[in-house]
Amino acid sequence: ALLYTGEFAAAAGVLRWQLLAGVLRLASFPLGFAMLAAGRGGLFVMLELIGFGAFVAVTAVLLPAFGVEAAGLGYLAMYILYLPLVVIASGARWNARVRRDFAILLALAAVTAALAQYDSVAAAIAGPVLAALLLLAAFRRLRHLLPDKWTARLARR
Repeated sequence: ALLYTGEFAAAAGVLRWQLLAGVLRLASFPLGFAMLAAGRGGLFVMLELIGFGAFVAVTAVLLPAFGVEAAGLGYLAMYILYLPLVVIASGARWNARVRRDFAILLALAAVTAALAQYDSVAAAIAGPVLAALLLLAAFRRLRHLLPDKWTARLARR
């Protein structure tokens, strides 16, 4: 019942910012594990602490002006700082295609979040449609990365 009351409005604002932060988190997550696998756990923990520190600081500063929405803004700020740090620290090299795909994903998330600000019904329709299209694109890309014997099995099912 909470989802349909005015009490949920504040949480909706937090979720919009978390949507954008989630895209950045998706990009940073595997890079952190790559650092762990490379035996750079100390650096990984340091970057996590820096990111968490940014989250706490931004949330604390914005809380008086934005209320509970400050938590979502702090979460976004954390990943705006964390992603470039983990990319540099991990030594990851994103080729042009990866950078383009990430920019498209981030733009679609921003458009969906902005749409939700003005028309929640349209955003509720657009979000799943865009997610389905991105899922199909991911499956298409992965299909080409799999060995032929795997794709043949998948095609038979």
